[in-house]
Amino acid sequence: MGIKKPAKIEHLINWYYGNIAYRYENCDIDMYRKIKEIASKLKVSELTHKEFSVLMKENLNFEGIRKKPCDCAICKKFGIGDYLRY
Repeated sequence: MGIKKPAKIEHLINWYYGNIAYRYENCDIDMYRKIKEIASKLKVSELTHKEFSVLMKENLNFEGIRKKPCDCAICKKFGIGDYLRY
C-alpha cells in the first residue's frame, strides 16, 4: 500500500472535524476551536492523517458523549446499530 503522504495541518483540522468529530452530538464551533487550539501548539507543519487522528484522540475527550443517531431508513429496517455506521 505504501507510505501515506503528510498533509498540511489546516487540511487535517478540517478533515478531522468533518469526518470524526462531527459524528458526536455536542459537535459545535467550540469543538472546532479546541481542535484548532491543539493543532496550533504543534511544532510541525505537516502530519499524516493517522498521526493527527492519534494526537487528537489523546487530547480530546469523547468519553460520555453519544454519537448522533442514525436516520437511515435502510439501517432502521434491518436493525443495524449506530456502531456499524462509522
